[in-house]
Amino acid sequence: MTFCNVDLGTEQQISFLVKKWLRRSRPMNLAAVLEKLNAELGGVLYREQVLHILHTSSKHGIPRFAVDGGMVDLMQTTGRPLHGHFTSDGQKQISVATKKMLVRSGKPMSLQEVISVLQGSLKCIIGREEVLQALQTSAKQGVPRFQIAGDVVTLVQQLKRSFSHQREASKELSRFLRQDDFNMRPWHQVMGLQQFEGNGELLNSIVATECHGDGRRRFEVRRAHSRDWVFATESVKRYVQQEKLKKRLVAAIHHLDAQVGGREKKHLDESRDMELVSMLGQAMREWICGPGWLPCFDHTMKVDEVPGIMTRVHLFEGHGIQVRLHLFTDPGETYIHNHRSNFFSFCLRGKYRHRIWGTGAGFGEHLDGEHVVINRTQDPGFNKPFTRPGQLSCIFTHEHLTSACYFLPAETPHTVQPQKEGTQVAPVLTIYIKDTVGSTDTFVRVAAVTDLPDQHQQTEDRPLDGLEMLERLQRIHELTCLAPAHGI
Repeated sequence: MTFCNVDLGTEQQISFLVKKWLRRSRPMNLAAVLEKLNAELGGVLYREQVLHILHTSSKHGIPRFAVDGGMVDLMQTTGRPLHGHFTSDGQKQISVATKKMLVRSGKPMSLQEVISVLQGSLKCIIGREEVLQALQTSAKQGVPRFQIAGDVVTLVQQLKRSFSHQREASKELSRFLRQDDFNMRPWHQVMGLQQFEGNGELLNSIVATECHGDGRRRFEVRRAHSRDWVFATESVKRYVQQEKLKKRLVAAIHHLDAQVGGREKKHLDESRDMELVSMLGQAMREWICGPGWLPCFDHTMKVDEVPGIMTRVHLFEGHGIQVRLHLFTDPGETYIHNHRSNFFSFCLRGKYRHRIWGTGAGFGEHLDGEHVVINRTQDPGFNKPFTRPGQLSCIFTHEHLTSACYFLPAETPHTVQPQKEGTQVAPVLTIYIKDTVGSTDTFVRVAAVTDLPDQHQQTEDRPLDGLEMLERLQRIHELTCLAPAHGI
């Protein structure tokens, strides 16, 4: 391999050859120029040698060549330096050519793609800075023609059409979702709307960018039943209204929690806590009846059911108390059981028969017969039943009515049974408030061992989510709103 000895004569020859080639075809890639020179001179030139010659070659003090990145052109052809000194005519050329290519494309283009096309159409080397300057200063009646975001160039009129289309699609989406009780529809149904026509990119853009005045997203995508659902969040006015109701309820719950948590044994007390529980009950009713309750509901909150008995919504667990909603829809009477903790029950809607159970007429009397007991706390599988003397019998009954409240000590065996309204069994909705710290085990009591399989089935909890959860929450909302404010 022979390296060229570059003297003054060779420099002039190189300058002459490059000038000749550029007049035939311009601009040229520097690598192509280097390859042709090596072939012509029969030796090997360094890239740096050629760059030095092209940068220093001039006529009457004016550079002959313009080198930008990997491209070479004749300075007399470009008629202008490359870095920030384009004439207004040159900037206009760039603006017009860029507008034409964006109109033809019908979509935004990368800045590098724009520069490449411009160099081909204008037959000259154009630097990034020159293109940016030309596009950023191009305007019509004071309105910019182009928007440059990062490395993407967009024609403003295309942007306006895009924004207009997105606004219309957002309005159609909102109307469609709010026709549903839960403000939500499956993704594939949204894709069928006229404004979308299967355009998932448009829907993703709306979900990611559309916001209420307070900054919350207008739409969310949630996963339920193995598919995606599009959900409309509540308006600012209804959201603020619902948040006020929620804050009032939270304040009442925290007040009671602090009061119980500050006691030595951390137990609820009937005489000291009844007034606060009643206030909490009224605040709960107003919160659930709020027009934005379901859309603003925290969908990460645990909702489950005890099959054959009730649906439970787990609202709060603090240092002193736990708060849940209980929805009873089954007409059957619950099994005889006690609770690990003292509790209050506040009835929001409906009524049920509440029975207290015992095994004898009085203290110290002889007990006839026996009954079967399961310690559910220590034996959740119901595998170790044992007997206790005395036949089970109801010793007290009362009707638990809307807006009523009662207190039950932890060790007291009881049952509840929803009552009929006419010929139909009416659902019952209650607030269940219990001690966080338990004071005894939970026992299930039956008359005979043969009754145990049914009772065991009733004690297996099942989590709820997706549409099933939403339907239960909707039922809770409807029931509460139908209930009179001060009893029936």
